[in-house]
Amino acid sequence: MGVEHSSSVAIGFEFDEDQLNEVFGYTQGEIAHMEPRFDQRTGVQIADEKVVDRRASTVFRIPGTEDEPCEDGLENFLMDYLAGYLGAHIDMSVNYWDGTIGNIVIGPKIPKGGYTLKNLNKMEPEFEKLREKLKALGLPPGDVVITTIDRVL
Repeated sequence: MGVEHSSSVAIGFEFDEDQLNEVFGYTQGEIAHMEPRFDQRTGVQIADEKVVDRRASTVFRIPGTEDEPCEDGLENFLMDYLAGYLGAHIDMSVNYWDGTIGNIVIGPKIPKGGYTLKNLNKMEPEFEKLREKLKALGLPPGDVVITTIDRVL
């Protein structure tokens, strides 16, 4: 069995997993109920047993929306929910062997023709719009960065 490594360039605002968990993640409590139990030989009722209907877990939701929370982890939340909500392109370093997420870069959608110097100069208003959307969600962005995204598959 082999390991595949890939890298790409990402341009946008860089965040780490903890920042995004703090803004979008929350703990959904356990839901359980009690059910009666009976002795198999005598049929006499014994102590009730707790049955878990839903385990406690971390789920993700865009603040201020009524959307159903995403229960599939931060990576799926970012790609399936947040990217569409912001109208943005999201890249992240991921190690699929151990499930860790490294740097996360949120930027405007990649322009036709890719990232060229000419396109980047034209994208400044898009970066500013995205900056305001991120601030409104409680994610204060820093400077626009050009960085690498690494994946281990």
